[in-house]
Amino acid sequence: MGLATLMAPQIAETIFPLLASSAVAAGNHCAGGSTGTMCNPYWTVEFNDTFTPAVGAQMTALNVFNANLLNPVFNVTAGSSIVTTDSGGTSPGNPDAGSNIEAVPGYISSANTL
Repeated sequence: MGLATLMAPQIAETIFPLLASSAVAAGNHCAGGSTGTMCNPYWTVEFNDTFTPAVGAQMTALNVFNANLLNPVFNVTAGSSIVTTDSGGTSPGNPDAGSNIEAVPGYISSANTL
């Protein structure tokens, strides 16, 4: 739903309050499992810790948290779209970034076999 607001900004006023309340509900249900951080997939009922933790519930909670980041209220230039080098982006790229693998601690340049 969050991505839909990028394509149709006129629905943002309806969608983002729903995403915000869903994120609060998901957050209130992420206190289970052996670590106390697993998310219960049943956000619309009172929290209980009797569920079987599964990756699907974790990913769903993460998605609803991330969708709220698309809200233009949080953007410096509200209502703007994604910025590229052609539309005002100013960060210089570095095509050689990360290419100095020998600088990585523990890097073995070659393996000797017998």
